[in-house]
Amino acid sequence: MAFHIAASLFEIIWYHTAALSSVPVAHGIPTVVSIVTSVSGLILVRNLDGGRAQLTRPVYQVGGLGRLMTMPLAYVTGSSDIYRMSIVPAHAFIYARLLVPLVEPVLKSAADAYAFCMVVVAVLGLIDAGQGTFPAKAFVVVIVLVAYLNAWASRRIDSG
Repeated sequence: MAFHIAASLFEIIWYHTAALSSVPVAHGIPTVVSIVTSVSGLILVRNLDGGRAQLTRPVYQVGGLGRLMTMPLAYVTGSSDIYRMSIVPAHAFIYARLLVPLVEPVLKSAADAYAFCMVVVAVLGLIDAGQGTFPAKAFVVVIVLVAYLNAWASRRIDSG
């Protein structure tokens, strides 16, 4: 977990440091770190401790898989827009950690607060990426599909 957090922070710091001097474009190092962060996140989500797994796990899975596609694409194309869209999930990670303590007293459950916040910050992050609302709407649809597939797979495994 510490490695995953450190890699995420490295990505955010790298991106914003580059943004201070010019329009950030993906280079080799942040691309490799993004892939490492995405893969480590997918590994960590297998044994998810926080939130409601039925809702929280798909958010991580869709985000991790999406970043595995968008970051290399940003590197290959040199697109700063795709790079920004790829880095937004790392921002969402921080936003969620700030939002959970505010929402938990209202929802009366840490698991419910975590699950709620993960979806909210993912959608807000995509809107913040400047790509309009279509990616956010598509993300929600994909989360629902992945949640359904997770539930279906769990039932199949449980039934033997």
